[in-house]
Amino acid sequence: MYTTHSKKQSLLYIFSVLYQFSDKDHRLSQKMIRDLISREYQVELDRKVIRRDLVLLAEFINEITDFPMQLHYSTVSRKTSGRSLDREDVESSMLSDFYLEHIFDTAELRLLIDSLLFSRNLNKKDTKEIVQKLERLTSNGFKSNIGYIEQPNARRTDNEQVLNSIDLLCKAIEQKKKVKFKYTKYGVDQKLHHRVREDGSVREYVVSPYQLATKSGFYFLILNNDNFSNLSNYRIDRIQDIEVLDESIRPIETLSDQNGQRLDLSDYMNKHIYMYSGKNNFVRFSVPEDMLDDVMDYFGRLESIQKLQNGRLLCSANVNEESMLIFAKQYSPDVLINSPESLKQKLRQELEKTLDFYKLFDSTSNTLAQ
Repeated sequence: MYTTHSKKQSLLYIFSVLYQFSDKDHRLSQKMIRDLISREYQVELDRKVIRRDLVLLAEFINEITDFPMQLHYSTVSRKTSGRSLDREDVESSMLSDFYLEHIFDTAELRLLIDSLLFSRNLNKKDTKEIVQKLERLTSNGFKSNIGYIEQPNARRTDNEQVLNSIDLLCKAIEQKKKVKFKYTKYGVDQKLHHRVREDGSVREYVVSPYQLATKSGFYFLILNNDNFSNLSNYRIDRIQDIEVLDESIRPIETLSDQNGQRLDLSDYMNKHIYMYSGKNNFVRFSVPEDMLDDVMDYFGRLESIQKLQNGRLLCSANVNEESMLIFAKQYSPDVLINSPESLKQKLRQELEKTLDFYKLFDSTSNTLAQ
């Protein structure tokens, strides 16, 4: 059964069909638009109405400079013969190949969706809902990799409060207010549990939030804990039961590790490659030449790189000491710390401790085997 329609409704029908079914690779003729409107909305539009409204839509959309979409079409000239001998042929134009240039192209949308699909910050339900919203930003011809969500081994958080935490943290940062929350960790049952004090009571954290940042696939909150005078980094997917307080944040310039300066996020992220808190230092370390790509991936632009005669590179970076230790152990024995001496000795002690553990483990295993 076909329904009646107003002039305003016809414009909406046409725009809806263009939005859903057209893009650069899927162009529509006027007849195709008319057929799709008939199929999708059970409305029959006159051919002249469709042409008129398409022209109106194109003028409206394309003349607004900040409108997020553009309507494209091609114009083809054609001649129609006169109906009598004394009439000349008439030249007219035909409009066709209509398509809507959407807010995001395929590559841009793929990048956004894949970053969600392979992120561990959101649970399965939230990820699927956001991906489906993003899919609606383009035509039906776009197909995402949403099936990845169903993979049983995909590592995702069990925390269902992540989106709410992000929303409240953004408001707190904008309003420069402190927040209170509970922080979680995994137990041997592989479930999240609140961190507790020695007496077993749940620990609550009161902090000044400054910035949200992503690192190594995780979402972090850069903050100052009321009990300390420096910056710390907390995983947002481990935060639960967050509240925005009336108390104003501690000015970041007053923290002990900021030296009266505001947060330089780019510099901060380069120095905290594993997002551990603690002091930064000027570190010199050597690596094999073929490991330079890995070094650049972690540290970004270095202070200096010097070629050595033994096929190694001497690198200098201003970096968080705890992060440097982890990097050196992760890529041991290729990474050698040259200075500062205190950091080199700490790495040596930790490696020797690890070796002692292995010796003890081997001797215990042999005893048990007998």
